[in-house]
Parts: sequence; structure tokens; C-alpha cells
Amino acid sequence: MGDEAAYTPVATTTGNAVAVGRGAGDRVEVVAVVTRLAVSLASYGGWREHTVSLPEGRWRDEPDRPRGRRRPGAAARAAR
Repeated sequence: MGDEAAYTPVATTTGNAVAVGRGAGDRVEVVAVVTRLAVSLASYGGWREHTVSLPEGRWRDEPDRPRGRRRPGAAARAAR
């Protein structure tokens, strides 16, 4: 990504996820979402309807490879 690379916070509707975008300048090319406090998440009943606010663009769920479901930028459910 070079010298222009930066990290950008990505909003979620839960304290049980941390999300960050990575890209050059203002353009986010990759978003990583990580579970935080997994034991308390389980005691709350899981992800339910929590979302991650993806930046504008087209995104692919990498864990779904090779299908790689694509979705537009917007609120995306934290889990299916």
C-alpha cells in the first residue's frame, strides 16, 4: 500500500467487535473485523442484529471463498 497507507476506524453497533479499514489515502481497500470479549458475546446471545458500517464500494466476504458473496458498502450484519 506504500507510504500513503493509513488505518481508518470502521463503526460497529456492538462493543464486541473491533473493525478497521486499511488503504491508501482516503480510499479503504480492506476491512478487518475482530471479535472482542467472546465470552460476554456468547452470554448476550451472539451477534443477533449487530452490524458493521462498511465504507462505500463493493465488498466481498473472504471467509466465503470461493463463493465470495459480494455486497455494497453500507451496514452489513456482523454474522449470518
